[in-house]
Amino acid sequence: MTIHDYLYADATGLPVDSYDEEDVEVLTDEVYQHVWRAYPKLPSPVYAHWNG
Repeated sequence: MTIHDYLYADATGLPVDSYDEEDVEVLTDEVYQHVWRAYPKLPSPVYAHWNG
């Protein structure tokens, strides 16, 4: 819900003239899947090389 609310909010979300509710649902799922894969634990092993 947090990802969806962020993408749909007026202040932080996607431009309403470019994305409809279905687009927001698809993108919400894609963001969630990315976070799930990239952060199986903290710190993220995917981004470990960026931490120096």
